[in-house]
Amino acid sequence: PTVRLAPLRTYTPARFSGFSQGGGCKPVTTQRQPRSRALSVSTKAAMSSSQNAMVIWLHGLGDTGAGWHDLQYLLGSSLPHVKWVFPDAENQPVTCNMGMTMPSWFDLPDLPIRPDCREDAPAFKQAVKFVSGLVEEQIKSSGITPERVVLGGFSQGGAIATQVMLQYPAKLAGGVNFSGWLVDPASIKDIVQPANKETPLLWGHGESDPTVWWACQKEGAPLLKELGVPVEVASYADMGHSACEEEFKDLAVWLARQIPPIQ
Repeated sequence: PTVRLAPLRTYTPARFSGFSQGGGCKPVTTQRQPRSRALSVSTKAAMSSSQNAMVIWLHGLGDTGAGWHDLQYLLGSSLPHVKWVFPDAENQPVTCNMGMTMPSWFDLPDLPIRPDCREDAPAFKQAVKFVSGLVEEQIKSSGITPERVVLGGFSQGGAIATQVMLQYPAKLAGGVNFSGWLVDPASIKDIVQPANKETPLLWGHGESDPTVWWACQKEGAPLLKELGVPVEVASYADMGHSACEEEFKDLAVWLARQIPPIQ
């Protein structure tokens, strides 16, 4: 499909002070918008009658859904039939940041994230339950069928989006994991539901990521492929813990394939 991106504004997807933006693909960034309230859903998610597919996008640690609004702006001309939803995580103390309170889907004990890291299991399970409920709520309120819904995210958001996609009981259109990781890889085979065992996943990662190591993708993607999950892997030379124009173009092409407009 032909990919047309809107003119790029300045865009920084992750605003946690410990994140390094890195080089390589040129990041695109925008001004941060004020947070309205915890667990809110972006007002930019208003649906039009022509929208028959949906992308639910989860932000990273310390960010908000508003921090990713420009994703809709960048890809909108190529995907006018897609409704975009940008939820906010609630504020909670985060161990890896000296217990400071910030938007977070679940607690993180340590940074950087490596393939052998272990998260707070009860907190993560609670987050998966919350996001699964959010997906169900959006599907019901929009009238869009699950097989026309893509769940994705960046960093911490990508990690939980991948887990929820694999566990969701109804068939989804796909999942996107940008600069994320697999939480508890050893147990993944036990949580994958038959409905989404063959649901496509796009996994993009910066090869110079100092916050979530590239090794998380290099070890995680083959594990999912062994389980039969069709994973499309993309890595970006010299890119740190960020996103770039090339990655957004790859996303636009992938989304056009997974949720094409209904004729």
